[in-house]
This record gives sequence, C-alpha cells and structure tokens, in this order.
Amino acid sequence: MSRRRGFCGCCTALRPHYKRLVDDIFPPSADMGLQKNNMEKLTFYALSSPEKLDRIGEYIALRLMRDLGRRRPGFVEIAMDAMDQLLVACHAQSLNLFVESFLKTVQKLLESPDPRMQIRASQSFVKFANIKEDTPSYHLRYDFLVSKFSAMCHDGNLDNEVRMNIRMAGLRGLQGVVRKTVGDDLLESIWEPNHMNKIVPSLVYNMQTGVSYGRSGESASGQSAIQMDSRMDRDAKSSEELEGETPESLAEVCLRELAGRAPYGKLETVLSAVLTHMDNHRLWDPNEFAVQVFRVVMFSIQSKYSQSVIQALIAHLDKQTKSGPRLRTAIADVIAKVIAIAAGESVGLSPLEIISSLLTQLKRAVLAVERTKEMSPFGEGNEDDEETDADVTNLRGSFHNKGHLHLQEERYQATLINALGEYANHLPDYQKIEVMKFVIGKIPERLPNSRDLADETAMKDEDANLLLRKILLKSMLKVGTKYITLQFSQTFQMNLLEPLLRMAVSPHAEIRLLIQHIMHTLIDRHDNLTKLQQLTINPGNLQLRVEQCSSSDLQFFKKRGPDMFLCLYGALDQTNNTEENIRAVHTTVALICIEMKGPESQIEALRFLFGVQDVAEEKEHEVKDGRPRLSALDKLNLHAFVASSMNLLSHMSGIEEFVDYTQHVTQRRLDHSPLMLPPLRSSTLLTKDREMSGDLLFDRSEVIGILQRAEVDSSKLEQPYPTKAPSQHSWLDKGRSMSRKGSQKRTSDDAVSGSGSEDFNEGDSFESSSLGRSKKVFHLPGHKSQEVSFEAFKRLVNEPSDVHKEAELARGREIAKMFQNMTFNELLSRQPSVDDLQCRLADIFQRINGSSASHENLLGVGGSPRREVNSEIEVPFLAGELEFPELYVY
Repeated sequence: MSRRRGFCGCCTALRPHYKRLVDDIFPPSADMGLQKNNMEKLTFYALSSPEKLDRIGEYIALRLMRDLGRRRPGFVEIAMDAMDQLLVACHAQSLNLFVESFLKTVQKLLESPDPRMQIRASQSFVKFANIKEDTPSYHLRYDFLVSKFSAMCHDGNLDNEVRMNIRMAGLRGLQGVVRKTVGDDLLESIWEPNHMNKIVPSLVYNMQTGVSYGRSGESASGQSAIQMDSRMDRDAKSSEELEGETPESLAEVCLRELAGRAPYGKLETVLSAVLTHMDNHRLWDPNEFAVQVFRVVMFSIQSKYSQSVIQALIAHLDKQTKSGPRLRTAIADVIAKVIAIAAGESVGLSPLEIISSLLTQLKRAVLAVERTKEMSPFGEGNEDDEETDADVTNLRGSFHNKGHLHLQEERYQATLINALGEYANHLPDYQKIEVMKFVIGKIPERLPNSRDLADETAMKDEDANLLLRKILLKSMLKVGTKYITLQFSQTFQMNLLEPLLRMAVSPHAEIRLLIQHIMHTLIDRHDNLTKLQQLTINPGNLQLRVEQCSSSDLQFFKKRGPDMFLCLYGALDQTNNTEENIRAVHTTVALICIEMKGPESQIEALRFLFGVQDVAEEKEHEVKDGRPRLSALDKLNLHAFVASSMNLLSHMSGIEEFVDYTQHVTQRRLDHSPLMLPPLRSSTLLTKDREMSGDLLFDRSEVIGILQRAEVDSSKLEQPYPTKAPSQHSWLDKGRSMSRKGSQKRTSDDAVSGSGSEDFNEGDSFESSSLGRSKKVFHLPGHKSQEVSFEAFKRLVNEPSDVHKEAELARGREIAKMFQNMTFNELLSRQPSVDDLQCRLADIFQRINGSSASHENLLGVGGSPRREVNSEIEVPFLAGELEFPELYVY
C-alpha cells in the first residue's frame, strides 16, 4: 500500500483530480503569486462537486502547514488566498466541512511568531466572519481565537507600526468572533463571563492607550477631556470610517458594537468586565476615561436598558464601602455625568429604584462621616507618660488626616447629591414630584425628647439622624431646583406639603433654613427669587414680575394658605434664628404674596405680620432662668422683617393710602429708630429692650380703616393671631382620623387656640344612623338640628355669606371656651343624645336580660311564653359605641 502511495505521488496522472487542481494554483516561484486561471478551474470543480470541498480544504491546509514549517511565507499567502476565494465562492451546505480545515489553518497562523502570519490569519477570519452560513457549524468552538486575538490586542512590540498593526488585527479578529457567534443562539455563547473577561478588557485597554489619562495634573486631564470631546464628536461617523484609523478608534467601534448587540440578560457580563478592568488598572481617579467608556456604553445600548448601567454602577459603588472616600467620590462622579442619559427613558418604578439606591449611598456616607468624628487622634499608651515632640507631631498629623478625611466624605456626599439632581433634571415634572415625595418620606423623624437625652448612644443616633435629615433635604432641594411649578395644587400635594410644613418649625435652624429654600424653588414661577433675597423698604426698585394667579391657585391658598403662614410664624418664633433664617422666611412670605396674589393672601399676610409684630413687642414671655425668650437684637430684626414685608404688601395692593401709611411709619423709624428697619443685624450695642412709641409700629386699626375705605373685606384682620406656634400634630393631622362608625369630622386646633381661621368649621358632619333608624341627619353650619331638605338648602344659599362666617366664628369661640374651661364629664353631659329612643330601648332590654326575676315576669299566667314583640332586636353593649363629644372626635 505504501508503495502504491509513493508511486501515485511520483506519477502526476495517477493523483486525484482535486489534488492536481490544488497543485496547479501554486506557481514555481512565490513571487509569481496565485495562478488565477488554475484558481478558476479549482473553484468551478468545487462548485460542481461540493462533496469534494472538504478534501480540497484538507489538502490546502496540509500544503500550508508544510510551507509554514519550511518558512516559505509566500506560498502560505497563496494558500490563504485560495481558501479565502473558496469561502466566498462556495455557499453550499457542505461549506461547514471546509470550515474545519480553514479554522485549523487560521489557528496555525496565529500560533506562528511571525507578525505577518498573525495579521494574515486575522484578515482571513474577518472575511469568514462576514459570510452567512446556511447551516452554521455548531460543533466549532472559538475559545482559542478569543484568547489569541485578545493577546494580540495587548501586543508590546517595540516597533510602533508593527505593534499598531498587530493590535488592530486582534481587534478586528475579536470583532469577527462577536459577529460570527452573536447571531445564533445555538452557537457557543460569547456572552459567558470567561469570554467577556478577555474581550472587554482588550477593547478598553486599546481605547485607553490612545490618550494620556495620567495623574500628572491639569495638563493630562485637560488633554484627555479634549480627546474625549473629539471622540464624542465622531459618534455620527460610520464604523467603516473609523476602523482604518487607529487602535483606539477601532476599539471604540468594537465596544459600541458589542454593547449594542448585547441582549438584556447578558448586558451585566459586559458591564462587570468593564468595572473589573477599571478596578484592576485604577482608572477611576482621575475618571475622565471612565466617563468616556460609560458614555460609549450608554449611547450604544438600547435606551430601555440604560437603567441597568446606572444600577450596575451603583451596585459597584456599594461594594466600595471599605475603600477611601476619594475612590467613592470618583465613581459617584461618573454616575453623575452619565445618569442624565438614563433619565430620558425612565418608566414605571425604575426612577424610584435609582433614587432609593442613591439615598442608600447617602445614608452610608452620613454614617461614614459619623465614624470619622468618632475616630480618636490619640494613640494607645500610658496616660502618665510624658508627651514628647514626636507625640505632638503625630497628634497634629492625626488631626490633619481626620479633617482631610472628613472633607473628602463631604465631597462624596455633594457628588451623590449632584448625581441625584442631574437624574431628576431629565425626568418629567410629574416624576420629579414623585421623587421629592419619595425623598421626604425617607427623612427620619426626630427622637422623642431628643433635647433632654442623657444616653450617649441616643445622642449619637440623634446627631446622625440630624445630619441625615440635612443631607436628604439638600438632595430634595437639588431636585426642586430642576422642577418648574405650573399649579400649586399639583406641586404641593398633601403628602409633600405636610412634611415640609412640619419640619418648617423644627428646633434646628439649619433644617428650617433648608425647608425655606425648598419652598422658594417650588413657589417662585417668575424668577423673582434673586430679587427678594434681601430685605428692603423700596420694593418699587426691585422690578418684580407680578401676574394675576389662576382660580385654582386662589382655591389652593384658601385651603392651605393659613396653614403655611402659621408655620412661617412658628419658624420666626424661635430663639435660635439667624439672619439667614429671618431672611429666608421673608423671601417665602414675599413669594407667596406675589405668586398667590389676591385679597385672601394679602389679608392673611397682614394678620401674619401683625402677629410677628406682637411677638417682637411681647415683654412677659420669659423662660425659667428669668431671661427674655427673644433678645433685643431678635426683636429689632423682627421689626425690620415686618417693615420690609409691609412695604412690599402696600406696593402690591395698589392702594395709595396704604402706601402712604407704610412710608409714613418707615420715615418715622428712619428718624427715631433706624435699627427697626432693614438690613438685618447680627450684632448691636443695644443690650436691653427699650420702649417703642406707638407711631413707630404699624397700627392694626389704622390698616383696617384703610382697607375698609378701599372696599376690601378686612373683617378677618380683626381676629388676633395665635400666640404660639402650632404643634407638630395639630392642624397637620386634621382630617386624618375617623370615628368608629365611619363618619368623618374635621376640627381645627387653630380655632381652639383662638386663631379664628376661616378654614375652621364643624364640617358637614354626618352621623350614621343606627340599625333601627331609616333617617340620616346632617348638621349644617349655623343649623345644628335642622334636617336636610330642599328648603334648608335654599335658605342656606340665599343667606348672605357674612352670616355664615359670623356664625362659624361665634361657634368656634364657644367651642374653644368650652374646651378650655369644662372637664371631660361636663362635655359629655352637654353632648346631645343622637337617638334617645334607641338608647332607652337598649337600656330596658339590657336590664331585662340581666335579671332572672324579670325573665320570669315575661312568661304568661299559664306559663306559656308571651308574644315577643322585640325579640329580634339584639343590643349587645360595646365600649366602643360610647359617644364622645364632638371636640374629641377627629
């Protein structure tokens, strides 16, 4: 047999026809190149006899390996050209048999140390990758190709041109592998972590080598920023235009294609490989390159998947709890710079999920700050040892490091807040409100009696909660600056307004100041905020933009305006107010009067200002140690506050007499007491109160007379303002509670405390009927026991509104007096019986069922039971059915 083979090898005529055709394509000299005529014959034969294609491939591969071993690169090139042409020409189902031989040759070329052979193998594989097979070779594996192409991407040849060509060949090879395998699910999954951990770092590494992302200061970072911008400008170019330029541009194209082809379930492996590469090569600080990479990924994937990138970054940040604040700040800054891309496609609960993740990071940042505060700069040692110069030096260094660490943690917090604000800035307005409600819901409540806490642990918890409240309010303020208010009823929803007003009377001055700033951003709709930052007695020079508000805004003020002013009053009635606090409240009052311009807002603002003036004039309100609650400086600042606000109100009212009066009082103060006018003062030589003459104050009766002459209803202005700020659970909880029977009743602590708020009434209270009644009685305002009918409603509509107001005010004063002077039992005795007949029947049958003697009397003379008229009525006694006075039912 061996002799026959040798004989056939010597005699060309006895060799198989396909081998003769293959031998004919090789010239005597490699310089002559591929014989085109003979190559056409070979191609025709392969197309005519596709069953011979696999043998043709094996024979060409055999000759290629022989020439490669003999270092005859010219004939190797000819063999690869022949295989490439056969790949392109033959589209038969038997092509997959030829592919095995082809991949063997590619593998042999890649194993060669000659860079030319490696580049040639990559070029051939790219051509193969662009061919769509009818029946893909599912048994083929590309592990070796992925590993070899990735190694070529990291080539370190000393020759720059050779290194660039090898790296570009490796990048094109990886691109071909992705294109070949990503389109068919039956092939080996290229998205496995072991493949992605080779492909993605190779791409990112080549993107990085094109730019000097060093740590050498501003020049390097500036160059990287310029390079990043130029690359972003080339995003619109096609991949064909970029592929032939440089390895970094080709790597960017490959990364875009890889991210764009990644399905939703496999995108995580791509992101994980990117994050791991950033960690291993310390590319987070500085983070210009990291920002570029993630911007490339964000713009390449489908927009609906962009939330996954942000979640992956936040999850990676979550793993860096033991890392330094500088690294965490750099990662957070990357999030802040790319998070806006994801906001445009936020739907459903995804925005709240991202906000919740950012808030969790903020909370951990606050705890980290607390840990830095607890770090002791003193080392362990004997307290009796003498302190040396080295100890002093180490102590100073410890204090310096502690302060530097604390500063870095604060920068980290600011970066997270900025990320939250950037994300909210690109959300729709309705989602911004939801985000604000979500953030304010995460703010921790104050600990009970936190001022008097003696437990050190509780004090630390309260300090941490206070710091967390500040951080969350700053986050909320950042979101509020991006929101544009259209209607106050949509902006100030109850689950947002109530917590804001509750914290507006917080005992902490910084919390109150943040609340006022949030109110400023939400109320200001005409860019008047910057003009109202300072107190002034010349509002005409401010050039304010004032427009008539809509009816819905007026209705909102009627419902919530008194509550807002009451909390502003409570914010001013604090002993630890600073100039900024008073100035912020003044800005809030001015914005309310401008944005909710109307008679109701002006009257309520005047009531508020006269109440503040009364606080500044009170002399008997003292604390336990005998010192006045408000210092002389505080009272002077309050007078200046009232003067500035009065001048603004008179200017907006358009009533000339009112303007003249405020200017007259202002001039009197300029002449006799300029300290009662703006600006606010932080210190003064005045150490004790001095008597204020009446003409230096704004007279309530004089203002009422002016308004009456201008035909403005000022009856509400005659009512005194409450003498103390509302508690955190007074009017804010109004309307939340319900009685046991399901009836809803409203009360107002403002009326009880003498505020005389127009919102106070007993409400259209509805008393549910008992089981034995068919009528339902409604109590109308001013008609306690009148039954609802057409005539009753007709009388109610025809009666003047002043009658109802007077009746409500009288009833409010009566209830307040009863509540203050009577005991609970007396109030119970005054409570009218809802159904006297039903109560009597219940009492009778209770006595009957409880007495055996009475039970015997129910039997007839002959012992037969009597006719049970009311036997179906069951009247079990329940303690919960006890009727409470209306004052105690919310």
